[in-house]
Amino acid sequence: MLNTQNPFTVKKLEWDSEYFSVSSCRVDLNREINQKDFMTMMQEVKDYHFVSLNNYGNQAYNNYLIGKNTNAFLVDTNIQFIKRIKDKQETIDSLKLNFFVNNRQQRNEDILTISKEAFTISKFTNDPFLKERKGELVYYHWAKNAFKREDKYFLKAQFNEKIYGFILFRMEKENAVIELIAVDKQQKGKHIGKNMLKYLESYLKRSDITALKVGTQLDNVDAINFYHSCNFKEKEKMTVYHWWK
Repeated sequence: MLNTQNPFTVKKLEWDSEYFSVSSCRVDLNREINQKDFMTMMQEVKDYHFVSLNNYGNQAYNNYLIGKNTNAFLVDTNIQFIKRIKDKQETIDSLKLNFFVNNRQQRNEDILTISKEAFTISKFTNDPFLKERKGELVYYHWAKNAFKREDKYFLKAQFNEKIYGFILFRMEKENAVIELIAVDKQQKGKHIGKNMLKYLESYLKRSDITALKVGTQLDNVDAINFYHSCNFKEKEKMTVYHWWK
């Protein structure tokens, strides 16, 4: 959750540090900050070799400070979407698929295969330094590390025993946040993604969740058009910089 009380927050990225074999942290620039705060932030992250800088709201002065004081480069402009869960749910129009939701998901090779092939546009592939460190496999490991976890939920669209698509999400009080959504590349164009979202909204309504959130890259035009077609509203833009030291 965004902390607007503090101008910035720093969080060590344990998983990234281990996966990329470099000490990593994330800095959230929660609002427009001044030069003094920026210098304080730089001091706090001096021992990290890789810093992901998230400029919430794409604040112009923050972009200026990043360019002036660091060699960080822009890897992503992220768009956050939100959709309010309505009382009346949309009808799922796929009669051949079965949908299941559960946490503590056991390892599943269909999910891992889809994860490896589905995500081609991201900050992990836009950064050449991360690409050298197998950044293109991040989403495979993201899904893999969500298996068997209490706080991670998988929605699966299945035909017989075969998984055609999945959504990985988590709960945050009254909101649910989609972390990954993907469809088997052989099943594209069959409205599986839309039907998964319809089922997810129905599930969340029964769980007293009031809103569904998801983020994607500005460059990912297909994803943006998809979320608009599913009646998501744009909530916020965020620029993401990578700073290697």
